[in-house]
Amino acid sequence: MIVRDIDELMVLNDEAHHIHDPRMAWFKSIEDIHNRLKQKDAALSLQLDITATDKTDPIKAIAQPQDVRVSPDGSKFYVADLITDGVFVIDAETMTQIGHITTGVAAHGLYPSRDGERLYVVNRGTNAIPPPGSFKGQSQGSVTVLDFRTGEVLDNWVIPDGGSPDMGNLSADGSQLWLSGRYDAEVYVIDTGSGALLARIPVGENPHGLIVWPQPGRFSLGHTGNMR
Repeated sequence: MIVRDIDELMVLNDEAHHIHDPRMAWFKSIEDIHNRLKQKDAALSLQLDITATDKTDPIKAIAQPQDVRVSPDGSKFYVADLITDGVFVIDAETMTQIGHITTGVAAHGLYPSRDGERLYVVNRGTNAIPPPGSFKGQSQGSVTVLDFRTGEVLDNWVIPDGGSPDMGNLSADGSQLWLSGRYDAEVYVIDTGSGALLARIPVGENPHGLIVWPQPGRFSLGHTGNMR
């Protein structure tokens, strides 16, 4: 698939201060895609710049956005933030912050339920990035369940005996949430009906990305298993 042919596109720029230069190829590519979308009476759905410098206006003075999802009605974006321990709520029309939902320590991944009613917020349990193998059992990781439409906190599932849930995805039928345990060398399997921890699977040190397959959809949009 050619990127220029896509009708809806979101751009996430990590370390964005490196690319805010009109002379750079990446900057020109984004500008070209945006201009082509405008010819089809469209535009980039969202460009989120994550940076430690003052080249862009931050949502908050100290923040580290990680993952983003749009609400079912398209009116707002939910942005998980590792530093503020929660989720920023951004108005999709004005692109301004309209709220912040406290979820748990080091909010990282966002995964909508298959029916679009709930949003699972994965809280890593520590704001630090410890050396591999040095932090096992010390993170107070959890999964916070939000009403995807209203942002109301419905539940909070704590990983028993400590854990560091990071990234993953739902099973194809949505009954299980699989997550890597970043600092505990394990993978968690959580029952989405009850929040119970079904399994802890030992793996290598510092598991980060986790692919759950198969998934609904034909095309992968990358990173945390976004499929269309």
